[in-house]
Amino acid sequence: MKKALIISGVNWDSTWQRHHETTKLLSTSGYEVDFLCGCKTSGFSKTKLTKLFTKLFTKLFNFNSNIRGVKNKNIRLNNVNIIKSIQVPPMVMSDKINSVLSYFFHRSILNEKYDIIISYVPVDFNFFLKKNNYDFFMYDSIRAFSVWGGYSNKLYENEKKTCDFVDKIICDSYYIKDVYLSQYKVEHLITPVNISISKAKGIDSIKKIAYFGSVSEHIDIELLEKLGGSYDVYVWGVIDENINLNNVIYMGYESDQQKLINDVTSICDAIIIPYVGNMDGVFPAKLILSLYSKLPIFSSSFYDSEKMSDYIYVYKSHDELYDILSSFKYEKFKIKLINSDSFLEKLSYENYKIRLLKE
Repeated sequence: MKKALIISGVNWDSTWQRHHETTKLLSTSGYEVDFLCGCKTSGFSKTKLTKLFTKLFTKLFNFNSNIRGVKNKNIRLNNVNIIKSIQVPPMVMSDKINSVLSYFFHRSILNEKYDIIISYVPVDFNFFLKKNNYDFFMYDSIRAFSVWGGYSNKLYENEKKTCDFVDKIICDSYYIKDVYLSQYKVEHLITPVNISISKAKGIDSIKKIAYFGSVSEHIDIELLEKLGGSYDVYVWGVIDENINLNNVIYMGYESDQQKLINDVTSICDAIIIPYVGNMDGVFPAKLILSLYSKLPIFSSSFYDSEKMSDYIYVYKSHDELYDILSSFKYEKFKIKLINSDSFLEKLSYENYKIRLLKE
């Protein structure tokens, strides 16, 4: 059996995304996969420490009664070994610290021979694997770290070093390919979702709006609550414990992507992707899943959403979103549906597999 190693910043039980889909594809393609997860990219900043203490205070005193997310548990896949990373984030001297930690806690990985390694994060562990450990090393760039900021110089150095030595760089973000890593040869590869496509349903007006995914500091909570005053807003996903979310209908977390999209389409008339802050360098996995629903999709403006504006509605302000929602016409939306169908036809799961594993 072939062997693969995934080096992931997210844990296995985090919201289902690109890392999980790739692992699933490998496991169903005859690979035994070691999924090294929770590889941290940043340490405890003042902001994170404040959130941690807020979280502890809330738990100790049961301070608020806002909606809480459940702890999600994703399915376990055959031939996938979930390994918790024991490493410190990139920082001064971290390579020496992590080298020692790797010797004691991850020696089995360092002694393994992999057919393919895919890293999602520019962490020190990338450089502990020598050429005799693998046949092919790929970096899947999922974030424009230096554009977002807030990381150590060591991480930025690691990112450049990783891009310089790997055999192949891939990404799903248009921004990363067009701008952020434009000096490198980068293959743009959007992850398809292996589910059946919903049938389009005629919508006279939008009354029920869905959001699914993690509810974190990157999500426009103010907008979701504001929309809840005029529409029925349904939320699927895990809500960060430091987030207060009111005025919405909470549906819990659903890891089964087919069931999730079936539930969304059966209940709601539209989907919203409401980010805040700088999201350049992100191509949301939920965007592709949303296209499979054939519902109108409304997204905040960032580089990749603008690139997808032939298929979705993009707003730059709350007022503009309300205008688009109130003036929605299904006949006009059909043009986006036609464009979307054409786009999805090119996202063959088999083609993705061939391109991903082509060395």
